Amino acid sequence: MDPKEKKHRRIQEVRSLLDEFSKQHLSPQLSQYVIKLWDQIGRKRNYIITEGKKEVWASAVVYVIARLNFLFDKDNSSFLPPDTICNFFDTKKRTVSARASDIEKVFKIRLGHEDLCNTEISDSLTFVRLPNGLVLSKKMAKEMGGLAVKKLEKTNISLEDDMESADALPSLLSSAFGQRKEFVTLAKCSICNSRKGKRKCTREKGWVCSQCCGNTRQAERCQGCEFYRLSSSTRRYADIPRFSTQDMASDFQLQSYADAIEGTLCVWDHSHQRLLSDISALRIIEMLLDKYYYHDSDVSCTDSLLREGFDMVLNSISDDLADVSEGVIVKILGVIHFVARRRSRGGREYLDVIQQYVGLRVGSGMRLLLDASS
Repeated sequence: MDPKEKKHRRIQEVRSLLDEFSKQHLSPQLSQYVIKLWDQIGRKRNYIITEGKKEVWASAVVYVIARLNFLFDKDNSSFLPPDTICNFFDTKKRTVSARASDIEKVFKIRLGHEDLCNTEISDSLTFVRLPNGLVLSKKMAKEMGGLAVKKLEKTNISLEDDMESADALPSLLSSAFGQRKEFVTLAKCSICNSRKGKRKCTREKGWVCSQCCGNTRQAERCQGCEFYRLSSSTRRYADIPRFSTQDMASDFQLQSYADAIEGTLCVWDHSHQRLLSDISALRIIEMLLDKYYYHDSDVSCTDSLLREGFDMVLNSISDDLADVSEGVIVKILGVIHFVARRRSRGGREYLDVIQQYVGLRVGSGMRLLLDASS
């Protein structure tokens, strides 16, 4: 069969399944969101939808819309249990959840995505950033819009007629309530006083560059520092068993496991204004490998920042990967470590990539994609 004809046939098959499900379980508005998402998926040329069961595709589309509109919440008036979806299409929750996560990643769907959820949800979860750094929801910005108009009218500043545009709100509010520029200055190395200090040194009580850190290490004075390890206890994390990148790319379930871990790293990074480095992220993964592969009963760390990130990821693994074997978790951590090392160039190249394509983990199986300015 011709590929175009095969794709067109799949589009019609899934649409029929979605129409049948919508008539029984969804409101007219939610039905529109489901069909709109499927139409968007069908239009994407390089996204293969002819593979896999049509019932899985239909289930995954409904799953995405259910997540965006919080239909899995029992307090929601349109409560829709995952079992209802999977029982209707005769599919498995784990398979459907993984396919839904893949759709969200490929089409960059985030919580509050406009045209796929109601306006109240979209405005509450869509954020605008003012030039002074203030971040607020679109809903709050609209509410503040009236006050901003009054304040700007007093200063004789002309306004555009279209006040509903989210793009106009940041400049409008910053004009009304003022702007403030902030600058962050990196300290120089306290040893050489020439290169940038990127590592906090407990011995020097200040910041040092990586070169001075390596050249001046002493066993009796640097014990406990995350940057110092005795040569006899050095662990070869690169040799730990791992899934191949091909395994990860072809298995939605494995991708969802990695997303849970990397999504939590994004939350940790975002909570520190995206100023963390790939070195810190790699150290978190190595600490997790110490626990799951080397079976350290107590993963010691004197750095409170790393301990915070380690505990956050550990909690996510406990929540999202509770039913996953330890061997699989080790291989997931191994491939994340491999990819992070390969991608990083000493800055935050790896963290920037996962912030863009994985996003913040906001709950089990849910992630929030933010643009670089958020």
